[in-house]
Amino acid sequence: MKAFLHIGTEKTGTTTIQSFLFNNRNKLGKKGIHVLTAAGRGNGRALPSYAMRHIRFDNFHSMHGISTSLQRKSFDQKIEDDVSCEIDSFGGCDSVVISSEHFHSRCMFIDEIEKIKYFLDRFFDDIYVIVYLRPQVDMATSKYTTRLRGKCSLEFKDFVFSDCVPEKYYYNYKKILDNWKTVFGKRYIIPRVFDSDRFLNGNLIDDYLKLLGTDRSGLNEVLNKNESVTPFGQEILRLNNEFSYNFKVDKDIDFYHLVKKNVVGLHQGKGMSLSSSDARKVQSKFDLINHEVAVEWFGRDVLFDIDYKNYADGRYLSDNEKDMLRLLFSFQAEIKNNNCFLKDVSNDF
Repeated sequence: MKAFLHIGTEKTGTTTIQSFLFNNRNKLGKKGIHVLTAAGRGNGRALPSYAMRHIRFDNFHSMHGISTSLQRKSFDQKIEDDVSCEIDSFGGCDSVVISSEHFHSRCMFIDEIEKIKYFLDRFFDDIYVIVYLRPQVDMATSKYTTRLRGKCSLEFKDFVFSDCVPEKYYYNYKKILDNWKTVFGKRYIIPRVFDSDRFLNGNLIDDYLKLLGTDRSGLNEVLNKNESVTPFGQEILRLNNEFSYNFKVDKDIDFYHLVKKNVVGLHQGKGMSLSSSDARKVQSKFDLINHEVAVEWFGRDVLFDIDYKNYADGRYLSDNEKDMLRLLFSFQAEIKNNNCFLKDVSNDF
């Protein structure tokens, strides 16, 4: 039996892929492909967290109240047991697909990747690693909204220029591919460029299913999952993090999380983007790394076909709009002292 381990990278349509796999799991099973759910329904993020060194913790652990090595030991054993039970219980399939972009962002060390292989080797004869790559500048641009949903309060350009550097493992495709190649062997690594012009039929799902050895015949369509937030929404999130007013709207809801929840829901769309000149400056930092990846893995000199004219002047919020939002947030100290007003307007967010 063989496994397809889809490791991301992040910001390459993984949510859409995982939604498609999960919603078609029964039909894929009839095609001989089992979609693993014991590590997570869609995103099997339990396995990347399981693989992390015991001195390292992520938000998946905190969500489950795991904060010590002793707790990790018990938690990791449960993950092993749950995944083992599922793999041992299904029949009629000759391959299993496991998908989580957190393999890319969480498993940064050889021994962590080795832990995944050691565990999966118990069940599978062959394990293929699928990884999609996109221009680093686009990955950083997309990552910005994710960081804003956390605690980031950096301006967009400041974030991209400081975060998107070759020294960070997250963006260093040569290092990522080298690590997974070292553990699994080059013949088992399947890198793809995240570009519709290079997808099968110009479609990500078609391209992905081909890697699994099947097609979409008989499978249900799933809408693309767009998790981006408009520039207006991004600036609200950023200011919300900067001011971080944690006062109660009522006994159950605080203002900070109320804003965050509703902005993400109401302002979906394309976020900020750099201008052509700025995008070129950021992406050029990776020219040497990407050239080496292109030559080794794709037999070409250039990894990405980037038309910088498409970035034009960028996509930003105007200074007037930013000033108005900052002014509104600066008034929150007064609003805090008038909870009755908050209760009246909380349903309008």
